[in-house]
Amino acid sequence: MSWTLDLIENIPNIISYIAPGFLLVNIFMWINQKSFSNSTVQVVASMVMSTVEICIWDAIVKHNLSIEFRLVILSVISIIIAIFLGVVYKTRWFNNVLAILNINRTTNDSIWNDVIGENAWVVVQDKKSDLYYGGQFRYCNKS
Repeated sequence: MSWTLDLIENIPNIISYIAPGFLLVNIFMWINQKSFSNSTVQVVASMVMSTVEICIWDAIVKHNLSIEFRLVILSVISIIIAIFLGVVYKTRWFNNVLAILNINRTTNDSIWNDVIGENAWVVVQDKKSDLYYGGQFRYCNKS
């Protein structure tokens, strides 16, 4: 019975090692319209990000703050970082940095997002009837 009381008393500490990373990872994934293959990967990624944030926090802030206060501050910082990284990740600038670093991939999910930009025109040929359809590309459905 004593282990359950220890567990209940340590819930804020346990949550502090999951919640900030969970917010960071999930907001980033939501902004970029991505998802995890399973929840285990999601929890592990959340714990890793929270641990990194806590280590950085402890290295910078030398005061002994309550776990609850640190959790709130790290959660707010996680939200700000996730929004910033999510926006930067989708920019053409970031793809250019990847190209400069000779990383042969982009952040786009589809090759069509790499090829087709603003004001792109598409020509589609029907091989059976030898007809051509041309027009300005405006929308792509991912299904």
